[in-house]
Amino acid sequence: MHAPPAGRRRVIRGAAAGALGLAVAWPVFGQAPPPRALRIGMLSLTPLDWTERLRAALAELGYIEGRNLTFETRSADGDPGRLPGLAADLAQRKVDFILTSTTGATRAARQATSTIPIIMYSVGGDPVTAGLVPSLARPGGNITGFTGMSSEQSAKRLEMLKELVPGLKKAALLGDTQMTDATRQAVRAAAAAMQVELVMMDIRNETDLAAAFADMRRQGIQGVTQTSSPLVRDHAALIGRLALQHRIAWASVPEFADKGALLGFGADASQQSRAAARLIDRIARGAKPGDQPIERPTRFLLSLNLTTAKVLGIKPSPAFMTRVDRTVE
Repeated sequence: MHAPPAGRRRVIRGAAAGALGLAVAWPVFGQAPPPRALRIGMLSLTPLDWTERLRAALAELGYIEGRNLTFETRSADGDPGRLPGLAADLAQRKVDFILTSTTGATRAARQATSTIPIIMYSVGGDPVTAGLVPSLARPGGNITGFTGMSSEQSAKRLEMLKELVPGLKKAALLGDTQMTDATRQAVRAAAAAMQVELVMMDIRNETDLAAAFADMRRQGIQGVTQTSSPLVRDHAALIGRLALQHRIAWASVPEFADKGALLGFGADASQQSRAAARLIDRIARGAKPGDQPIERPTRFLLSLNLTTAKVLGIKPSPAFMTRVDRTVE
């Protein structure tokens, strides 16, 4: 196995050090030291799975947990009704920032404070459509961050399923009861353009999943795509098993090709982490949150599970394989 180039080794070491909370960092060249210690509140609907990436990104800018960085994490454990109380608690503790993981968490944080900067970290929907900000270019107020624009990605996954699954005529969109109309409309439009019948499958909890996949099988559904629902993300391994059991091709996010999804397509998570870290640093140095444009993903990754493809009898074309960034066996 060849060693990575020296520059790449530095990136790997820096990320690992940040993830482990070590007192080592490789700040951006010419970057001034952090102006002050930060206490960051993290508000999510379900337990967080992105804190290590964020720690690594902040470490690259010189913010080291245990030295000049502290996290206050709050999860609603899947109950949206708990978000306002958790947001109010973070505001009362006077954290320097509140990072949010869903549209509901962002809305709760906005209700709790008009002064603490709110950074949307993994919010999939369009914050303008959701009424959180007036525009992406000038959000105003105390909200900025990163939007994954998940409705567009869900539609793109359906297009890729059409490429991979021979004769795809019927597909499902899997999400929770919080799925936005924008997501439904985007995926419906993509399905109509491809002459694919689309069925909405809304789940409320883990126990709904087995029944949902059994229903898909009865309806003759050949493929299923998903929204950015935390509920879907939290039960990826179970969804992967059910999809294979019922011989339904599942199109998910890049990392879930490891959980049995046929394909994974979506924004590069490392870009998301670095975008949030840059915003935190910029605002800590005096920039106004409302003047910072809300960023959208510019780099996307495509993963393909070759084992799942074989089980489903799918043979990707050479043209499709040229677009794949990572394969899973």
